[in-house]
Amino acid sequence: IEQLESAVSHNSIEQWQHAAHTLKGGAASIGAEVLAELAASTKNNLECLKAIRDELSRVEALLKCHINKAA
Repeated sequence: IEQLESAVSHNSIEQWQHAAHTLKGGAASIGAEVLAELAASTKNNLECLKAIRDELSRVEALLKCHINKAA
């Protein structure tokens, strides 16, 4: 998310595309399909950072819950 925020602050489409692609792959590898889809669909849209932040927060909360149950 820091890379996406940096891309927005620097208005860098290239940086945004790289960060979104990385996020898409990471999210897909842990089964966070909505987050992966958001990252894939917004590769050229700097305006979608809020939606990605919101979904990332949801995924983080679910992962913490899952980890706590496993412990």
